[in-house]
Amino acid sequence: MEEPQTPIASLRISGNNTPEINAISSDFQYSRDSSIIEVFQRQVTATPAAIAVKDSLQQMTYDELDKASGIIEVWLRNKGLAPETLVGVLAPRSCKAVAAILGILKANLAYMPLDVKAPASRISAILSAAPGHRLILVGPDVVFPALPQADVTLVPIPEMFSARQSETIAEATRPSATSLAYVMFTSGSTGQPKGVMIEHRGVVRGAAVLSPIWGTCPVVYIANIAFDTSTSEIYTPLFNGGTIICVDDVVAVDAPRLGELFHKEKVEVAVLAPALLKQCLSASPSTLEALRILFTAGDRLDAQDARRVLDLVRGGVFNSYGPTENSVLSTLYQLRKEDNFVNGVPIGRPVVYSGAYVVDRELRSVKPGVIGELLVTGDGVARGYTDPARDEGRFFNIILVEGHEPARAYRTGDCVRCRPVDGQLEFFGRLDYQVKIRGHRVELPEVEQALMMADETVIDAVTVVREVGEESDRDVELVSFVTISEAVVSESSHTNGETSGALAAENKTEQGQVDAWKEHFDKSSYADIESHINTDKLGRDFVGWTSIYDGKPINLNEMNEWLDDTMTTLLGGGEPRNVLEIGTGSGMILFNLPRSIQSYVGLELSEQAASFANKAANTIPALRGKVDVHVGTVTDLASIDRPRFNNPDLAVINSTVQYFPGPEYLLKAIENLLQLGNVERLFIGDVRSYAMYREFQVSKALHGIKPYSRGGKAGISLDSLRQSMAAIERAEEELLVDPAFFTALKERLPNLVEHVEILPKRMVATNELSCYRYAVVIHGKPVSTSANKLPVRELGDGQWIDFQKNQLTRQSLLDMLDDRAKTKSDPELDIVAISNIPFSKIMFERGVLEHHDSGNGRKSTDSADWVEVCRVSATTSIDNGGSLSAVDLHEIAGSAGYFIQISCARQASQNGGIDAVFYRDPSPERVSRIRFNFPTDYQGRDWKSFTNNPLQQ
Repeated sequence: MEEPQTPIASLRISGNNTPEINAISSDFQYSRDSSIIEVFQRQVTATPAAIAVKDSLQQMTYDELDKASGIIEVWLRNKGLAPETLVGVLAPRSCKAVAAILGILKANLAYMPLDVKAPASRISAILSAAPGHRLILVGPDVVFPALPQADVTLVPIPEMFSARQSETIAEATRPSATSLAYVMFTSGSTGQPKGVMIEHRGVVRGAAVLSPIWGTCPVVYIANIAFDTSTSEIYTPLFNGGTIICVDDVVAVDAPRLGELFHKEKVEVAVLAPALLKQCLSASPSTLEALRILFTAGDRLDAQDARRVLDLVRGGVFNSYGPTENSVLSTLYQLRKEDNFVNGVPIGRPVVYSGAYVVDRELRSVKPGVIGELLVTGDGVARGYTDPARDEGRFFNIILVEGHEPARAYRTGDCVRCRPVDGQLEFFGRLDYQVKIRGHRVELPEVEQALMMADETVIDAVTVVREVGEESDRDVELVSFVTISEAVVSESSHTNGETSGALAAENKTEQGQVDAWKEHFDKSSYADIESHINTDKLGRDFVGWTSIYDGKPINLNEMNEWLDDTMTTLLGGGEPRNVLEIGTGSGMILFNLPRSIQSYVGLELSEQAASFANKAANTIPALRGKVDVHVGTVTDLASIDRPRFNNPDLAVINSTVQYFPGPEYLLKAIENLLQLGNVERLFIGDVRSYAMYREFQVSKALHGIKPYSRGGKAGISLDSLRQSMAAIERAEEELLVDPAFFTALKERLPNLVEHVEILPKRMVATNELSCYRYAVVIHGKPVSTSANKLPVRELGDGQWIDFQKNQLTRQSLLDMLDDRAKTKSDPELDIVAISNIPFSKIMFERGVLEHHDSGNGRKSTDSADWVEVCRVSATTSIDNGGSLSAVDLHEIAGSAGYFIQISCARQASQNGGIDAVFYRDPSPERVSRIRFNFPTDYQGRDWKSFTNNPLQQ
């Protein structure tokens, strides 16, 4: 009260001295005066033959990595670059990328990691903010984006290894502990990224802290090279005699495959961002069971996820904290099962050779239990930003304790408090507008600045953080709002309703996707349809059916076989009375239905196709007056006159799902159709399989690689195959669906779905239709409780015989059934259930994939031998009956006197394998076929993993 004018924020909460929070106890000393290279080369001397780094294509021992990085060093030294010159590295995680980084450091230069997935504008902004010469080392298979900067020198890393150069270099200065090691660019509030300058000592300190915890076991390198956690993943194992396991981008976001990698490479230590940890817990908890040590870093760890992961990881789980400006690692907390996490998961106490202080706005200490700003000090604090003007208010020297020397400090801008009971730090968010999104540091003003610069029509913007998802699967996203110039709005209102450019982003929405396909069909497949189809070809014109491989028309005999199987499956439940079809097209289903149907209503996207189908139906006496095809999509069901439906008992979506905008659209379509009330069966045909998409990529890629596609045997490298597969995935515009999407519907729509069948194509021909597509039959729940319930026979786990584990073949399976038929005399239904039958039509592609994933082809990339080995192996398997098709299984059943039901519901977990039930029915009066509850593999998997998302392409 004596100083009423004094702001409350400036009042002292404690005394003058700023007490340091006790560091995690440790009695070891680290090589404080050594550079990264000096520590690495000591390890080379100690373990020259040990594996230092390994990726999907190659591996390097410590000695080989030392020599490879030496080649990079010589190349760079010969360029005469000044010490600490920044050299960009644009490369995915790989042995060559690690060698390039070490080579840069050996040459007493500093590396600048760049994200291979970053847009050109981001890379351009970083290069504009980076001082000095712009030299960028580019990894294999990386396409450098077009940039406005003209003074950028690009050097492919593979060329550096093959270039002829002097083996000797003039005496040159070596890096020291205080030399610049790297510059990591983070988000900046002005719209320009900030370059953080880290010295060798900070990196060595971090690795020294982690080494006693991690040990010498393999460590996954999973972080993006431009994400600061990558430095821990690279240097800690290298300084400790461990092995870096580089993770491919595809595997890094696929939790089950990540688990397979952990087991295969005996990985025991991993650093995961909380977002990736959440994905693993949702899609594949077993992935985490391989780990002995798990670190989380880069974002706030969810308390619920923390509790779950403690039950999975065999050893310790650590929550680490550290801004880029303090060399990644500042504090550490080891989780305990008895923790309640009342204020979230603590970030712990400072690691050795680091200091942590909780201060107020005037940089004065606060008492334990009081929230303040975290101030960090120690050997990890960065030299500063590349733009010295940005150091102000962030980096400074400060006397924290009276009588002591000033300490280099960094103001983090993070709100924390020191827990009075045990001195652990708890994190409460930011003081400014900086946020973390899935581990990435984002300044909200930078987003707003970018939006206003993106289009002159945007005059203001604001960005906020929004929580999304269920409580058990909570996530955050950024949402931006923009203000458009009134002049632009006024102008757009006079353009006949056309949307202005600033608002046209909605084109990449569900409706935009649907409209794009409509335009495609009207201009290509169904252009002048009436002049292209003769009446004698109705239902078998196959207009627009061209191969995905080469764009040529698919063989007519194969198309007829495909259609025959489609109609057999569609009519398998008996002849329909009233049919509703989404996507009539030229009438392929309509004109192959029994003429005894009472009505047919269709919804067709193309006006030309709808008009043709209506006219053609009127030329057939048995269909005249029964057919009504409307222009529209499944979303237009409500607009159709109800009496015209005539209570459809069969709904059909054939070869149409791939044109749907996304999984939610598909789910809503299924729900709307089953809610019509009397739909007994919903047939969804010709679904492109997401579970076997990688096999499809292999197949299409090999078709496109010449001269292999012409039957030649010229060399096919894993690199060229990988590039082709990646290009196919990037160009994909259609919706692909895992069978698990449909089998999960019994739980997703329990009031509408009674039973789901997943059926492979029963075709002799081997092509894209018979290999990578399947049919779905969804049986709806009866509207009336008095209606007959669909009979479905349950099979116990003990009844299934694993085809592969029991080393069955076509002949041994037939012998088994013959023996059973001779000995089984019970009047009950005789059942033989066989699971995990390799699908013969994709055996070659499966073999190539296994070779691709294991990296075994790296030794034969200059020949076609490895591909031919895969082909011979697949042919041998088929010839020996070790893999079978749907046709094969039906032939076996017929030979043994059995009926058969087949399911391909477990394509994901069985690598495309088939399950089959052979049965003999002693009831001759039974009319309908018996259905079985086949095993499924959707359980425990994330719903989002069941499809791709065309809208995000």
